[in-house]
Amino acid sequence: MTNNRDMKTTELRIGNILELPNKHPVQISIDSLKEIESGIHPYQKIPLTEEWLLKFEFEKINHRIEGVIYRREWLNFSETFLVDWRGGYIGRIQYVHQLQNLYFALCNEELVIK
Repeated sequence: MTNNRDMKTTELRIGNILELPNKHPVQISIDSLKEIESGIHPYQKIPLTEEWLLKFEFEKINHRIEGVIYRREWLNFSETFLVDWRGGYIGRIQYVHQLQNLYFALCNEELVIK
């Protein structure tokens, strides 16, 4: 389980998905950000898993050299969730909200569940 104390509002955007202790995903609002800023909140980071990548419409591909990768347009993930962007390495994405923020920064559009 993620330690809630390490969550900072500077790493979140309105619309990011976090979860409640009952594992129910919720989108962050202005009020949620205020709760997180206060340090007293029920929200937890959601680990990025294959299930989440598929919800965000990443395609699972069995690559003969790289093994399993997940692709959406030109954004690729390996099984260890190291991001490859047009041939360049970006870094490790561990949580759903980090993927949402990265996608928005690169594409200027929200990554949503369809």
